[in-house]
Amino acid sequence: MTSRHARRADAEGVYVASNNGRVTALDPSTFATTWSKLSTGAEPRGTVNEISSDDRYVYVAVGNGTLAVRRKTDGALVWYIDLDDLPGGFEQSLRAPGLDGEIIYWGGINANSYAFRRR
Repeated sequence: MTSRHARRADAEGVYVASNNGRVTALDPSTFATTWSKLSTGAEPRGTVNEISSDDRYVYVAVGNGTLAVRRKTDGALVWYIDLDDLPGGFEQSLRAPGLDGEIIYWGGINANSYAFRRR
């Protein structure tokens, strides 16, 4: 059986998400909760589809077209963007962004692709 919840693990933590938009970080040794936050910090806006991470941040792709970036150490919201606000109008996302150096690549289901500089 496949899980419908997004998840990601690395040396610093295990990151899991739920259908209500919450992302939870777990200690990789004890699985104790380190932090738990709504993906964008506001009301839940959809199911978290996928999560990716680098050495500092967790990137949370929400199905409604929101990308949230949270600090790994404490879950603080660093920034987020809603694809509705970009050229092309309403957009949904199904996958976590690709990370390459200082660039974040992210695609929507309407065949639009976006690139952002990390902050």
